[in-house]
Parts: sequence; structure tokens; C-alpha cells
Amino acid sequence: MPLSHPVKDYLPAEAAAMLAAHHPEIARGRERHGPPFTGHRPSSSQRFPLLVRSIVGQQISVAAADAILGRVVAALPGPVGPRAILAVAPDDLRSAGLSGAKVRTLRALSTSCHEGRLDLTTLGLKGEDAVREELCSVTGIGPWTADMFLMFGLRLPDIWPIGDVAMRRGYAILRGLPETPGAAAIASLGDAYRPYRSVVAWYSWAEIDADPQGSVWN
Repeated sequence: MPLSHPVKDYLPAEAAAMLAAHHPEIARGRERHGPPFTGHRPSSSQRFPLLVRSIVGQQISVAAADAILGRVVAALPGPVGPRAILAVAPDDLRSAGLSGAKVRTLRALSTSCHEGRLDLTTLGLKGEDAVREELCSVTGIGPWTADMFLMFGLRLPDIWPIGDVAMRRGYAILRGLPETPGAAAIASLGDAYRPYRSVVAWYSWAEIDADPQGSVWN
């Protein structure tokens, strides 16, 4: 049964302890990997770089994303921000290893933020659905990127990124399942962990060392 504990003062380590008391697989994961979401919750100024990291990391390994991100950052004229992204020619971003689609997404995000259509500093004051709607209004940003932002940028407790194949594979290991569940199957499997599915997703990634945000953002 889902836990009924309030999440107003959500602390990932405490949520993990509560889940571990009811779910042996989380107890084992907690013993192997320690507390989830170590480090401070990202400040509002870190939200744009975090989104950039998520866009760069779409559909590629963590190691590849880290390498490409390093080259992108090196190409920028200053700290990672909308003005810096827009100051770099698209061809130079592609030379850093980004696909044309990711270049377009980064520029669309940067333009939306620079022109004030998307205000990342206020997203933490809005509901989950509103945040998803605003992020997904940007060309190239879809549910996966929104999930990563909600989970790692805003540190919401109950995000369950069913579209992430690595998370599903890790969950199968965590549970000892004979095969990796599909998106539809894992959607219902997550119900037992409400309202702390973000913690279970974190432990699932930890099982295969595939945290989508990488050590820099965790």
C-alpha cells in the first residue's frame, strides 16, 4: 500500500528510511547505495544549467553526456546561461558533439528564457502539471526532460519517469525481476511507493550506476 506520510517537509533520506521499512528491495538498495539525492537542492540559478545537462543527456550514456557537456561549456563565452548559449554559432555547438535537434532545443530554451516567456526562477512555486506544461511548450523539451527537472531541479518527491529505459532496467535489478518491465507495466508497479517514487527511481538508477544527472548535478 502507498505510504500516507505527508511530503510538505520532504527529506529524501527520511523518505528512503520510511520506504525501506515497508519494502525489502529499498532496504537492500539503501544498504548498498546509502541515502538518495545527496547534496543541496539546486538553487534557482542552477536550474538553467541543469536543463542544459538534461537536454545534452537525452538518449545517450552518462559518460557521453559528460564529455559533450564539457566541450559545450568550453565553447561558451561565459557561464552556462541563455545569453552564452545564444552567443555561440549553431555549427560550433554541433562541433562540440550535439545533434542538430539538441542544438535547436538549447537555442529554443535559451530564447524562451532570455525573452521572458519561460521564467525558471518561479517554477518552484507552481504545481507539477503547470511546470510540465511550461517546459514542454519549448521546442524539443518533452516528458523525460521535464521529469528530470522536476526530480533533480525542484526535488519533488513523487516523480516516476516511466519513459526512462535505464530506470526501468535498474528497477528490474532492484526487484530481482526476470525481465525489464515496459513503460505501462512499471507505471503501475510504482504505485506502491507513493508518495516517494522519486526515491525509488534514484535507487533504480544507482543499481546500474546510471544517474541521468551525473555526479555534478546530484
